[in-house]
Amino acid sequence: MRDDQFKNIHELESTGGTTKGVIRTKATKVLTHLPNVTLIDTDDQVDQNKWSKSKTVNLATAVRTGEIISVRITTKETGSGTLLRNPIDLVIFKEDPSYATSNVDHYENSTDEGDDGLGHISVLDGDWLAGSDGTDEFAEATAVTAFPFITDSSGNLYVAVVNRGATAYNSDPGDEEVVKASFLVEWRD
Repeated sequence: MRDDQFKNIHELESTGGTTKGVIRTKATKVLTHLPNVTLIDTDDQVDQNKWSKSKTVNLATAVRTGEIISVRITTKETGSGTLLRNPIDLVIFKEDPSYATSNVDHYENSTDEGDDGLGHISVLDGDWLAGSDGTDEFAEATAVTAFPFITDSSGNLYVAVVNRGATAYNSDPGDEEVVKASFLVEWRD
């Protein structure tokens, strides 16, 4: 919903049908930057075309609708391995797909058939940039989007990562790769 649109449009009619009116109230929009969510941790191996564990993104305490404005994804090597800049898909769900372990095929460890998948945001090889400190210790990618969402009854969305790169995350001794995401979201009250 944009500034020039309105929420709660109600038609009012008197019992005689002669009086009509429209009450328009502007939507209250809340723009917030959510804390980082660890998508892949140092103990999570995720091979090519495999899924990470599902993670919770808490937005509020009740159902919310809105848009994800942008997602900043960072990858960091904290061990002795090579920093990975793999293409990934960040898949967003309304309901928890219950991916309790990493490195699984699509819905392998879930009874859900994917009806609650809202969509995905892709990060390609060329989207990764050197970290903001100019070193090669971490990389970041920002996806600017207008991704509509509706949360579950607890105010949560759920995310999982699909590794589209040929190199696995955390598969070799010394690998300590971490992938995190932070979300800029706008929701309406």
